[in-house]
Amino acid sequence: LIVIHPQIGIWFNSDSTGQWRQLAGILPGLDTNGLESAYSAGAHTVLVTGYGSPIHYKINATGTVTRMQDAPVNLGIGNSVIVADPISGKFLVLAGNYNAPHTDESFWEYDITTDSWLQLWATGQPNTPLFFTTSLSPVFYTACAPVPNYGVSMCISFNYTSSQVLL
Repeated sequence: LIVIHPQIGIWFNSDSTGQWRQLAGILPGLDTNGLESAYSAGAHTVLVTGYGSPIHYKINATGTVTRMQDAPVNLGIGNSVIVADPISGKFLVLAGNYNAPHTDESFWEYDITTDSWLQLWATGQPNTPLFFTTSLSPVFYTACAPVPNYGVSMCISFNYTSSQVLL
């Protein structure tokens, strides 16, 4: 169990001993609201983001916490939805602002092992992904999870009149 709190740091509880161990103190740039995290089984890491900021951290398998290079987009609740690809271990990031107009949406692949970002799509480009065609931002009312048995990530976007499921 890992607890991430912007005012007390990052703590790990060992299943075998029941003891708590602090992995890191207060992390600069992580807001007290809107923390978001995602686990990549392929990369054996946890990605931690703040609210409305490009700042993000990596927690590796040994518990080392590292600040990564700033993301090209703002991350965190209301700004992004993050899910790990169960095959590659890379993170898929739907980015945008939940406030209208939705002119800054984009879709990214983040390789946390090399700390590199690849833009897969952005507003104004052809072949608009289905998630970006609703009146709501793709990051609002959207949840994603890896489905390792099938090697896909699944996202569910709730909209009162046109909910969507994407694999």
